[in-house]
Amino acid sequence: MVAAGTAAFPAVDRVILDMEDDGAGHYLYIGAALEMDGPAPALDAVRAHVRERLALLPPFYGEPDVSGQVRELAVAPGPDSRQRAYDALPNLTVPGTQPWGLWLVHGHRDDGYLLFHRVHHGVHDGVGLALLLRVLFALTPQAAARAAHTERPAPAAPSSARPAREAHAAQEARAAPPPERAPAQRQVQQQAQGQAPGQARARAGAQLRHAADSARLFLPGPRRPLPPAERAGRRIVSAVTVPAAQLRGAAADLGCSVLGVHLSALSHACRSTDVTGWTRERRSRGIALPVSLTDTRSGPYRGNRYSLVRLPVPWDEPDLGRRAQLLAREVRRYQDPAVRSALARALGRLGTGATRRFSERLYARCGVQTTVLPLAGEVGFAGRPARHFTGLNCLPAHFPYQPVLSLHGGRAVCAFTVDAATPGARDLAAYWREALDELAPPPRPERPATPFAAAPSGPSAAPPPAPRSEPPAAPSSGPSAAPPSGPSAVAPEGASSAPSSGPSAGAPAAPEGAPPD
Repeated sequence: MVAAGTAAFPAVDRVILDMEDDGAGHYLYIGAALEMDGPAPALDAVRAHVRERLALLPPFYGEPDVSGQVRELAVAPGPDSRQRAYDALPNLTVPGTQPWGLWLVHGHRDDGYLLFHRVHHGVHDGVGLALLLRVLFALTPQAAARAAHTERPAPAAPSSARPAREAHAAQEARAAPPPERAPAQRQVQQQAQGQAPGQARARAGAQLRHAADSARLFLPGPRRPLPPAERAGRRIVSAVTVPAAQLRGAAADLGCSVLGVHLSALSHACRSTDVTGWTRERRSRGIALPVSLTDTRSGPYRGNRYSLVRLPVPWDEPDLGRRAQLLAREVRRYQDPAVRSALARALGRLGTGATRRFSERLYARCGVQTTVLPLAGEVGFAGRPARHFTGLNCLPAHFPYQPVLSLHGGRAVCAFTVDAATPGARDLAAYWREALDELAPPPRPERPATPFAAAPSGPSAAPPPAPRSEPPAAPSSGPSAAPPSGPSAVAPEGASSAPSSGPSAGAPAAPEGAPPD
């Protein structure tokens, strides 16, 4: 049996790696940006910092040339320079043959800069990325060392994400499940592990429910394409920052989880910008969610340790609060250790081909995938904490956008990675914010501590609709009528994983317009 918390799933890694070769134009990198105050450091100082921190980690990236992987990007100043800085991040060229890169982005502000780390999804999932970032950007070397040495070092990674076929095949063979034991042997094993019969029944029930969910994937699914006919092949970022206390306040008022609130707000953004009609199809599409199959208290690890599930969205429910409660109830079942164990067992038995077919069938029944990227502990550079932490998702070609909700330091950032040709691309985060403001009024703004203006409470600062309700209006490209301009793994604690191509912080903060919305 493949146990959640210790399992590796090389077939998942290989499916993600193989997607690069199918010619569909997938963007398969996940990452995060730290927005820093103060003058930009010298590039050599950033390289020295990264070299020192990588020495604490397992050899995820082989023996990288840090000078080649840590680069800088200058953004010309101007009224929209901050937006252009964030839009540049999901379009950067990968340095050399390594699956990762780190950029020092500066010039868009006299008193600030960005540190952006990006890695191929075949090397890390969202939880693994968050654990890695704690080491790379912990404020002190001591905190970095504590975050790094909590798990046995992993074997060396190949020097590139794409040619890793032999290494993944060897890992897949090592991860093959042992032969099934006879019933009497299983009973002895359960007793030796101190497992009560009730726990065994719970696991058996979870496995049956998972089998039933998997069987539904073979039913006829929707066929209408989600992205617009023309794709720009260039990505932009639509994002907004809110106090984490606002999300928690909405969850407390509704008696549900923060993830349920996020999913309800996301469903509002999906419907408000839907030009292909997928949110109104007779065979309703849901939201794909990665469920973490690892212990979130572990140290950094390599590979993907999650399984995908489809959450049915109650599109016909006009009350966004009730919709949040229904979605949170769907999420709750995947926080059951027995269910997560069943997911791990099933995924561990699939080879590369079966994993690919499973993913394709699930994605055919989903209109969007989201994840939550929580980051514990302060992060920053040179002893100075970051003012914003923003996760950026990948963008498989079959989705028009992919959002990620990042939680850190009392702030929550919802950031959408969007193909630039998608109608309403710039309004996605504002619609998400509009729904959140309906679910829970934002805390009274304090005097801003930064030079950035507060984010509007809705798309183009439009007045919000009636509280907690969503009118069944026809799809639109956004109330601004602006022409098109051009990544949650569920864990037992409610914190989770990350983007997949294939997941759930402190004192209230004043609403700010970061990153661009």
